[in-house]
Amino acid sequence: MALTLPKLPSKNAGTDKNLAEKYRRLFNDRKRICLFTLLVFLGTLVIVNIGLTLWLITALRLNIHGSGPISFKEYGLEIRGSTFSLGSIHTKQLRGGQNGKLKLFSDRDIVFKSGNSSL
Repeated sequence: MALTLPKLPSKNAGTDKNLAEKYRRLFNDRKRICLFTLLVFLGTLVIVNIGLTLWLITALRLNIHGSGPISFKEYGLEIRGSTFSLGSIHTKQLRGGQNGKLKLFSDRDIVFKSGNSSL
């Protein structure tokens, strides 16, 4: 026959509960810190995004009507002042400003083609 001893309350029973409460608080603090860090990161990301967007708008001189000296009209594209083109420009019509003068400068060739003839 086996002899069993009655269970006596241990001296660590109160400290076990305190330890479990400490871990619970620590875990909740970790969640708060993680959420706070995530919110700070997302806030910083939004501020950097807005800053880069505003920088791009000012660098390209964008406005409601177009980009800097270039504006989009219902009949086409209007360029006021000096504009640089990196590629070819294809158009049906070229006109000068108010005084009728049209100046075209190029560091390479300027070629005008119309139908079968070219200038």
